[in-house]
Amino acid sequence: MKKKLILYACLIGLLMTSCQSRFLDLSSQQAYIILNRPENYQFGSPAWLSDEVIVFVGKPSNSDRKTPSLFLAYNILGQQWKTILVPTNQNCQISGFSFPEKLPNGHIGFVDTCITNGKEIRTIIEINISTGKTQTLMDSGPIRVAGKFSFSPDMTELVQEDMIGRFLSNKLFYRKNDDSIQIVPNFTRAMYPDWSPHDRKIAFWGTESYPGGEPNGFTTLPEILGLSSYSWDLFTATPDGTNIVKVLSSVDDALLIKWSPTERIIAFSGTIDGASGVFLANPETSEVTRIWSTLGDFDWSPDGNKIVVLDTEEDKNGKLQNKNIYVIEIK
Repeated sequence: MKKKLILYACLIGLLMTSCQSRFLDLSSQQAYIILNRPENYQFGSPAWLSDEVIVFVGKPSNSDRKTPSLFLAYNILGQQWKTILVPTNQNCQISGFSFPEKLPNGHIGFVDTCITNGKEIRTIIEINISTGKTQTLMDSGPIRVAGKFSFSPDMTELVQEDMIGRFLSNKLFYRKNDDSIQIVPNFTRAMYPDWSPHDRKIAFWGTESYPGGEPNGFTTLPEILGLSSYSWDLFTATPDGTNIVKVLSSVDDALLIKWSPTERIIAFSGTIDGASGVFLANPETSEVTRIWSTLGDFDWSPDGNKIVVLDTEEDKNGKLQNKNIYVIEIK
């Protein structure tokens, strides 16, 4: 409904003056190539590991929830796919992983989930894609539902999301060694942190205050749905949660945030004024440019000159599946 009202307002505005967009749209001007899809696999969550390899989370197309996930590595030069199995704890009745992240040391980090007798344990695991060897980096500590994380360039600190009350009361924690401190505690909610490779700064989605009240006091479905569909704002801050700056307000469908590896630019996936896609934001000027016109998972190339992005389609059961893999040239 909100998107329709915005579009109606723009149409009315066109009759009177003009409807000013909050972003520059270059999505139709971007050069791109389409990569080969992996046959017989679902795929998602790309991590552009090196000049030659992009890694995806995968599962066989006909698998069920209990089938363990694996990694699919795509060799750009050879245009070939390779599967990398992730060792699983045999004591887990259900296991899986999420939030794959290219680590500063060149490996892949992810949140491993082990469910046994209804108890869920989440840890951050590192895997060397070349050898398949894994090691545990950190347990959940005080975080109840460990989610998206991002390490400092030297990997001695990180910021991680607690997904408790998903999209209602998400929290962020600064973590170092055994210390974990909640940051921006006065925000109604905060999620999807990403640590800049250039400065001691993070970017994240947040809601400073919600006019409909505090989530802890919600008792009705309309109250819950109202906040879960409420727009997000894009912020930057120091990792301890100080020096907070609002970069952009009122973004719907907000998910990934990723700093460019070479520039002080933030890429994100979302919807602005009814227009969906992948956007670039300058945190110093709040200038925003749309570079792709559909929502999807994405990641930067190591040289910062390209972005790999996935688009989706509905299968016969109405479930969204990733369809194509595009590599966009960033002008």
